[in-house]
Amino acid sequence: MTLVTTEKGYLTRPYLSGPYLGGTAVGAMGMQALFTQANALGMQVLFTIYNTTNLRILCNFLSRGNAARVGEGNNAWGNPLGIGENIQANSTQPGDFSAENLNTDVVEQIWRSADTVKTGVRVDFDTERDQGVFLDTFSIQNHNLTRSATVTLIGSVNSNFSTTDVVHNIQISTDPNAYFIAETLPAAGYRYWRIAIDDPTNPDDYVSMGTVVFGASRIFNAECIVDQIDHKLQDFADTVNTEGFTNVANSRAQKKVLRLEFRSLETGFGNFELMRDIFKTARTTLKCLWIPTPSFINHEAVERFAVFSKLSEIPNERHNSKGPSDSENFVSFSIELDESR
Repeated sequence: MTLVTTEKGYLTRPYLSGPYLGGTAVGAMGMQALFTQANALGMQVLFTIYNTTNLRILCNFLSRGNAARVGEGNNAWGNPLGIGENIQANSTQPGDFSAENLNTDVVEQIWRSADTVKTGVRVDFDTERDQGVFLDTFSIQNHNLTRSATVTLIGSVNSNFSTTDVVHNIQISTDPNAYFIAETLPAAGYRYWRIAIDDPTNPDDYVSMGTVVFGASRIFNAECIVDQIDHKLQDFADTVNTEGFTNVANSRAQKKVLRLEFRSLETGFGNFELMRDIFKTARTTLKCLWIPTPSFINHEAVERFAVFSKLSEIPNERHNSKGPSDSENFVSFSIELDESR
């Protein structure tokens, strides 16, 4: 606000010696006002302490969209237990090789491209979430891709991928499973995701994948598993016994069995609550992706102990109770993860 005087003597004559500003315009006044309007705004906020070193567990498979087969129902996180219809591939071999197989928990039930199609392969996922998916963990289970394959994960806000909003390179090794760990917490979510594959030297003359899962993991903070991890390759074979001679066996599969130990998790800190929630929801019937040793650089470290599996059983908990509050209660337990279940 400004005031400019125009009457002579206004600032020099004795105080109240005559009419105060009477009958004359003494000043010109200007002012500025800012008008605001209140509107209702809906928003979603994710609070997390992100790291790439501690145990991470992906149970909420946002890759599967919202749809499920009739009668299959949803699990505790709202994910379809059946086959969602949110995946399209630009090449599919006739038979039981539909792209929808990528949504099942049975990693042996694969999608595969048509014969001789090994390059320019595109598999598109519609997460059916307008707000998008904040992807920090991704995995392809039971693939036949070679180490020379170029595999790219692309996120977009457009279903035709006319814009490429984020691109992640997926490293392929000799392990039949591939993983991606985001270096930093994603700042934006995308509804549409594409796996682009070029594998011209693949000796199978086609490319195939089993289960694909991605989304936002639940991550341990500060506390973690102990550094002694029990790992076993369990072999499954068809065996025909012969009388007095060596039996005849046909090896069918090898699956990982992993045992993780947790010591003195503070009840009120959050990590124990995370595990208890999995015990109550996933139980021993739903698979999760467990990554005990994540790394956004060293993919061999990720592959070493990562398992896509169910809990063999809900563990016994040993509580060390030092007082009534959550901060005075410490819990220890061990879990077994079996890929064959």
